[in-house]
Amino acid sequence: MRGKLAIGITANFINNKTPAEERVPEISGVAYIFNQSFFKEMYAKTGVDLENIVYYKACCVIRFFLYLEIPLCCSSNYTL
Repeated sequence: MRGKLAIGITANFINNKTPAEERVPEISGVAYIFNQSFFKEMYAKTGVDLENIVYYKACCVIRFFLYLEIPLCCSSNYTL
């Protein structure tokens, strides 16, 4: 970790099997320390500052999206 407080979040989404959902690739586990350019690009595009990310697709109903996020402690408009 980069020496900051982190929060783990797990989210489950219904897999509607749309073409757009099917094109999203799984992420078997990426850590900031091993792929800094990936996380810097994500932060530039979304404003989300992550430490690591894992994304698995279930074949039938649910998709699992797990990540460890570094909270924006000083932001008054940050909400979980």
